[in-house]
Order: sequence, then structure tokens, then C-alpha cells
Amino acid sequence: MNRPSVLKLIVVVFFLTILATPDIAWTKSEPKNAEAWNDLGTASEQPPAAEQKASEPAPAPNKWKKRAVALQMIKDWKRLLDWGRKWTKSEPKNATAWWWLGIAYYNLKRYDDAIEAYRQSVRLDPKNTDAWWGLGGIYDGLNRYNDAIEAFRQSVRLDPKNTWAWSSLGIAYYNLKRYDDAIEACRQCVNIDPKDATAWFCLGIAYDGLKRYDDAIGAYRQALHIIPEYVLAWSSLGIAYYSLKRYDDAIGAYRQALRIDPKDDDAWYNLGLAYIISGNNTAALEAVQKLRRLNSKMADKLFNQIVPR
Repeated sequence: MNRPSVLKLIVVVFFLTILATPDIAWTKSEPKNAEAWNDLGTASEQPPAAEQKASEPAPAPNKWKKRAVALQMIKDWKRLLDWGRKWTKSEPKNATAWWWLGIAYYNLKRYDDAIEAYRQSVRLDPKNTDAWWGLGGIYDGLNRYNDAIEAFRQSVRLDPKNTWAWSSLGIAYYNLKRYDDAIEACRQCVNIDPKDATAWFCLGIAYDGLKRYDDAIGAYRQALHIIPEYVLAWSSLGIAYYSLKRYDDAIGAYRQALRIDPKDDDAWYNLGLAYIISGNNTAALEAVQKLRRLNSKMADKLFNQIVPR
């Protein structure tokens, strides 16, 4: 049975959403902040300004951020990097400027530079919860899970209602096989926002780590109640059913995942295994044929389960 790379995908979703669209995080963490909503609403309407000439005066404080938002909205990371460098040079003690520089470095995959920029941001403003959270995300992506946990813990300590930070902390615990801690972090998240499908999904994989499959199924079903097209939740639900030898239910869950994403090679492989153990080799061979178009090595592995060498 192949488990989908759920944790990597969750991290990608989190950090492409937040580090590529940081004003979304701002409005979520400060829903009554008019400036945050104003920046989010107007950024896409404001085209990037022409490159500033050395003889021109430095922009007004709010112009620095508005230009950064505009560049971020069109995903022009190289120009955002140049802008961030100018901003931090003009205002070296501005924690927000360093945060934006970190965003640019992250999206250019210059992770060591991103880490240093975020660390400078939290040195200047130790209460910058978004910078701590972003720093944790980069550490997590580099498999530096202990460092990620420390950064996420700082983020939730500063903002106990930050559901993204709680979920991220749970994922980092999971990666270190600290499943009880992962469950507690994810429970904190769903207690804050019971409609957070990703939090329910993270809770499910944490239960799965302890082989508490019935609890995992309940958590995945909560996620699917919120987002019925949540392909990772369907795939993971299938794995939980398979682990309980509920093979017909597993087949149904995998088929739902493949209805949503017909190119999910893990789901095709797992569906084939469920057909094999159910005695339906004809359907399993059909899964092999579908899988061969996506992943020939995985298809060969599944075929060998049907017809041993």
C-alpha cells in the first residue's frame, strides 16, 4: 500500500498560499484591520511601479508595502527580491521589510537566505507571529523538524488562535513520529475552527500514525463533510479502511479520489491492491493498465502482486 505524500503537499499548499499571498494571512490574523483588507483588495489593481532611480527619494512608508504586495500578486519574485533589498537597506530596522525579503527568497528557492531574512525579522520584532510561522514552514520543507517545531510553537504562543500554525505544528510533530503531540496540536486547531478541513485531515493522519484507524476515519469524514472534493482525504480514508480490512469501503474511497484526480498514481496502485485482496484480479489488471500510463514502475510492482514472478 502506497501512502500519498500528504505532508509535503500540505506544506506546499500552506506556504504557496501564505508566502505567495501574505496579505491573506494578515486579514485572517487581524480581521478587523482595515489596512490589511485594503491592501488585499487593491494589490491586484495596482501595477508595479517603474524601477526606482537612485536619484529619486525613498518611497513613503506605506508605498514600500503596497509595491511589495503588487509584485507578490503577479508573482514577480525577482523584482520583489530587488524591492525587498532596497527596502531593508532604506529601513534596516523594519521587521516587515525583512519579512517581505524572506518571501521573495523563499519563492526563488533560496532557502538559506529566506531563513536569514525571517530570523532578522523576528530579531527586530520577536512578536511577529507570521515571521515565526514562515520560518517554521521553511524549516519543515528542509526536513529540519525540530527547528520547525520551535518556530511554530513561538507562533502559536504569540497567536493562540492561528489555525494554520497549529496545523503546521501538528505536521512537524507527525514527521518526527510524535503522534500524541500531533493529535493535541490538531485538536487545538479544530477546537478553534471546526470548519477547517485541513485541520481535520491532519488530525486523521495523526490518528493513523498510532493505528487508531476508526478515529482516523472519523476525522477524514469530517474533512470530507467540509470539502467533499478533498482528494487527499479520500485517499487516506481508503488507506484507513484497508487497514481495517474493510476492502469494499476502501475501493469506494479510492474510486472517489480517482474521480476527482484521475492522475493520482498512489490511488490507482492502492485501488489495485484492494481489488487483488478482494479476489477481483480482472479489475486489478484494469488498474495496472491505467497506472502504466502514469507510472510504469509502480504499474510493474502492482502487476507482480497479481502475477508473481
